[in-house]
Amino acid sequence: FDQWKTEYIERLLAAPQFGERWARYWLDVSRYSDTRGYVFTAEREYKDAWRYREWVIRSLNEDLPYDQFLRMQLAADRLTPDNDPATLAAMGFLTLGRRFLNNPHDIIDDRIDVTMRGMQGLTVGCARCHDHKYDPVSMADYYGLYGVFASSDEPGNDPSPLRLVDRDAPVTPVIFLRGSPGNRGDQVPRRFLRALSPDAPDFSDGSGRLELANAIASSSNPLTGRVAVNRIWMHLFGRGLVDTPSDFGVRTDRPMIPGLMDYLTVRFVESGWSRKDLIRQIVSSRTYQQSSARRVDAERVDPENRLLARMNRSRLDFEAHRDSVLAVADRLEMTVGGTSVDITNPGATPRRTIYAYIDRQNLPGVFRTFDLANPDAHAPRRFQTTVPQQALYQLNSPFIMQNARAIAQAVMSDPNAEARVRRLFRMILRREPSQQEMSAAREFLDSEVRQAGMMRSGWGYGYGPLDQDQGEVAGFIPLPHYEKGRWSGGAEFPDPELRHTMLSRSGGHAGPDRNRCTIRRWTTDIDCVVKVTSQLKHATTQGNGVRGLIVPAGRGIVAEAVAHNSAQDLAADQLSLNAGDAIDFVVDNREDSSFDSFEWRIQIQQAVDGIVVRNWNSERDFEQRQPQQLLDQWSQLAQTLMLTNEFVFVD
Repeated sequence: FDQWKTEYIERLLAAPQFGERWARYWLDVSRYSDTRGYVFTAEREYKDAWRYREWVIRSLNEDLPYDQFLRMQLAADRLTPDNDPATLAAMGFLTLGRRFLNNPHDIIDDRIDVTMRGMQGLTVGCARCHDHKYDPVSMADYYGLYGVFASSDEPGNDPSPLRLVDRDAPVTPVIFLRGSPGNRGDQVPRRFLRALSPDAPDFSDGSGRLELANAIASSSNPLTGRVAVNRIWMHLFGRGLVDTPSDFGVRTDRPMIPGLMDYLTVRFVESGWSRKDLIRQIVSSRTYQQSSARRVDAERVDPENRLLARMNRSRLDFEAHRDSVLAVADRLEMTVGGTSVDITNPGATPRRTIYAYIDRQNLPGVFRTFDLANPDAHAPRRFQTTVPQQALYQLNSPFIMQNARAIAQAVMSDPNAEARVRRLFRMILRREPSQQEMSAAREFLDSEVRQAGMMRSGWGYGYGPLDQDQGEVAGFIPLPHYEKGRWSGGAEFPDPELRHTMLSRSGGHAGPDRNRCTIRRWTTDIDCVVKVTSQLKHATTQGNGVRGLIVPAGRGIVAEAVAHNSAQDLAADQLSLNAGDAIDFVVDNREDSSFDSFEWRIQIQQAVDGIVVRNWNSERDFEQRQPQQLLDQWSQLAQTLMLTNEFVFVD
């Protein structure tokens, strides 16, 4: 068994996914984002931000020594003779920060902050305005560092747009009294913090970034190794030996186990700054491999379990949870590296969450709900909140439902209900169900569960074949991709298969043939009588126009019109519908897909017992999410297992 454990640890350390997992921790430290933040009319995106993420992942997988890892992020331009863009991308650590409306003083302050808190565990930002009585970091120290970054420049049109270079003439910094650039005090030299290097000479090699990198990554620096060891310990145990991972100042609490911190740091440095070796040592220990079962005797002495009498339980973070859902559904895309993707898009590629597009100014709500680090600034560690929105997401998210359906579909090939339940448990919880769990699952599956109806609004956006002879839509396929205010076939537009097929708030474009007509579907969730009014508009003399049809399920075509450089009214009245019934608004290209953009604004009046209960409007109600059918019982059972603490927590 001990040999198996050793081999298992080695297999995990060697896996490409090791770098992806641990890189996300460092991206929190380096405040990674694909955008600059609010910049008024300037370019918002960092087009090559993903190259920095790629470099971090590769460095971790290759076990680049931690001291070299730090040096490259501060001074790769001085350490890469061949100017390899893939290596120069390491400087994204400095250049991918927020841009503060291009205020140079705030940009430099951000770079000082991420360097000192991220690499040294010291908060020096307060010294920007004044000295502090009990703080060894002075204004002279702060503006010495300010001079280093003020003497560095971002070259335009560079092969590596993430790098910095030294200015031809370095800046001699002065203290800004009360932090005001217009109120200048004494000159100070460019140098490292005096508290850590009182006898070190001033920086004289260009901007001083390389000298700063060497001072930070030195084996004689008392903080660098300790900060790294503490972060790794924190990620493995849920809490650091020092409780403030980015603040090792004089007023910070001492490590709970000082001797352990010193021992691990010395061993870390002597082993060549190998993070994999440190992780291997920690996870091979009896302390890490303990059970998380409660120990009442230890709780009386150490209620917070600071001395680790047992393993701490921990909840999966956002990335691990989302990746786990995709993995158990056998949908996780395992390709390592590549550009960022919008994982909030319903049709997004199921890539690992580390490749999510991070918009600093408009961070999606689901990221905030699950405590993703704020990319505006360096994040020492993530908050862990428990809020109702998390449970509501698990219950109602299209992402969770989509994967629950995929899991349920996978077990349908098993011969009977008991075999399917067992396979669900093995897929999701990696174990067999108990007798009690099997009985509860069978009881649920044998019960009657309402399956009709829709969630959210009644509008769906898709395409499918029109059976002209039967007067019905032969199939409805949701359009998979939403971007720039339209539903379409994919991120590439026109799509290789569906071409210009799309639906927008006011209209859309017809599909390439009658087997792929554009369909806007409205579904009712109650028994009702509806009245439809609409206008189909085609606004060019080119092409041969489009044909619009109103097709309620099971009723045939109730209205039809051709619009070619004209507007045509289409209406239907007194349509009796049952809950779950749909009305399809179909557009075909009349066998010529050229110039087939159209507008079709639809109003639906919904009445029950002669009383209007709601008015629907296709333009006003336009959604960025497809409506979701309620889950069947097998999918609900899969979703229930993914909601359990056993799935969500590492215990």
